[in-house]
Amino acid sequence: MLPIYLQQPYKLQMGGQFVSDEDWSHMERTISDYELIIGVAGVVFLEAGGQLYEVKAGDMLLLRPGEKHRGYRLSSPGVSFYWFHFLLPPETGGEPDGAIPHYAHCPEPSRVHILARQLLHAASGGYRLKQAGDYFLTSLLIELAEQLQDAGASEAMDPRLSELLE
Repeated sequence: MLPIYLQQPYKLQMGGQFVSDEDWSHMERTISDYELIIGVAGVVFLEAGGQLYEVKAGDMLLLRPGEKHRGYRLSSPGVSFYWFHFLLPPETGGEPDGAIPHYAHCPEPSRVHILARQLLHAASGGYRLKQAGDYFLTSLLIELAEQLQDAGASEAMDPRLSELLE
């Protein structure tokens, strides 16, 4: 779970929408910040921290700093997802205002997609206010925490599944 603190905005590092027109698999890497992945179309097959995930339209996956991740199977052409790298606010004291699970399906994905597009617009210079991206990111995290507070986290698949699929 990612605790949500609202004293200051979360810090957007970069983000975008990935769309592939051919078979694709995520490269292996370890990142130093958080990454939020939100499924738009198709299925993204990711292994993170030794667990297997299928990120489908409306799903979200949160990758933690230092967590090695990679694709474990090819995704079909047309696979698409939003991705946002971010850091926690500098001060995160006290009780969290909410939390986001590591992996879950959003009950109202259209609301999440609207905020993701607004965030991308702000991050690409669509606003004169320099911190607009940070506040849109924080709004997106609030929406996820609100939607997922009662939904419960989804379970990762058995890591041995990729061996069985080969």
